Formats: sequence, structure tokens, C-alpha cells
Amino acid sequence: MLTSKTFRNIAEPYMWYIAGRDISHIQRLAKWHFLCHSEFMIHSTISTPQGEFRLIQASELRDSLAALPPEPGVYLWFVKHGDKLLEASSYFETDDRMPVTIGDHVHLYTGSAYDLRFRVGQHLRNECRENSSPRKSLLALEHMFSAITQVYGSQYDDLDAGGLTRWMYDNVIFAYEVHQSPVARETALIYRMATPFNIAHRRQHRYSKYLMAWRAIAFPSEWMKTVPLRSPSDFDFARVASRRELMAAVNVK
Repeated sequence: MLTSKTFRNIAEPYMWYIAGRDISHIQRLAKWHFLCHSEFMIHSTISTPQGEFRLIQASELRDSLAALPPEPGVYLWFVKHGDKLLEASSYFETDDRMPVTIGDHVHLYTGSAYDLRFRVGQHLRNECRENSSPRKSLLALEHMFSAITQVYGSQYDDLDAGGLTRWMYDNVIFAYEVHQSPVARETALIYRMATPFNIAHRRQHRYSKYLMAWRAIAFPSEWMKTVPLRSPSDFDFARVASRRELMAAVNVK
């Protein structure tokens, strides 16, 4: 039962977002938080302050993508124990907003597509990281901090050659919404929500700058491969905030 005390506990962390909004909006937010944190969340559709989203576990898409519509829309990645991945990469030192959660799954990324079935399939089935920004970010966190190994153990060995796909099937829930203007909808969601792995529209955010640098270090472009790095002990790569700072971290001859 959603008591007044429970309501206050639910609403208080979100006052940064709901300040100035009417009580019905706050009630919808509280109801969503209550449903997401319920031990027995059985609904495949969730109504949120940002709209109505359908939920599907990545494991349900292992054999077929038919459960996803071939229509335009947006999709959100919810990662099991995603908060621990964020802690491992010091996200909460850059932003005090806790991303939305569904049980122990944490919202890390928002994307858009003109064909949801095809785009989500790219994330799951195409192991080329260049076609999946969240894949690239996850591998960068593993490269820099061994974050995935720390949080989930070593059963997903060889992450860059199939292990990450197995990890995704086991640990990711997708929330999606059909929308005829997917890019505009994605932009609106990124501005309204804490969505840590998004870089577009968040390039001035400190964590986004760190993420760009970590990805550049983990997967250096051709120009970086030609530049000899200093010893890692001479530089704290976790503090790299831009490509300019990254250049300052190397010996350019």
C-alpha cells in the first residue's frame, strides 16, 4: 500500500525534477517508482512521467527479435547492478542524480531508431562495437577499471569476442516506446533524465567527457596509435576530461 510516508520517501529524491509540477505528476512518478521497486513486478508495460514504455528482457530476444516492432521509437537500456558499474567509474562524483531503476536494473542509456527491431538487434547481435555506443562504453569501463569483472565475476571472459553479448542477454532489460519522431523524443528524454552512457547532447557533462576519453584510450584511433604514451603511472587517466587533455597526457614529438 502506498502510504503517505512511503510517498514522501519515494518523492523526495526526485524533487530536483518535479519542483513546480502539479500533484498529479508527482503521484504518477511515485506510482512508477513503487511499481519498479516492487518485488513482484509482473507488468510488461509501465506508465512513467515520461510516457508509457513496454519492457522486454534481452534474454527473450536471444532466438528471435519478433517481439520488438519494426517501427520507429526510442529504447532505454536497464542494466542489472548498473549502479555498481557507475560506482566503479566514479559517476556519482560527477552527478548526484540516481538514474531510474527497475528493481536492481539501472537505466544507463537511451537510444532512438526508425526500426526498433533492427536497431536493438544491432546492439545484441552485431559484435562490432562501432555500431553500438553502449557496447563501446561498457568495454571501455572494463578496459579502464575491470568494472564488469568486478561486478559480475569472470564468467564473461573474452568480452570483446562474444562474452559481452552473453553478458547482455543475462543482465539487460529494454524499455521501448513506439514514437513517430524518435530522434526528437530521444533528445527530450536525454535532457530530462540521468542517462549516464549517452554522450550526444551531454558532451559538456563531466562524466561524458571522461567516457569519451576512456573510450579513446581503450580503442585508440590511428592518430593515437602513432603517439607514444607516457607510463600510465605518470598520469591519472581517470581524470582525462577532453581530447585536449588526452593530448597533454602523451609525449608528442
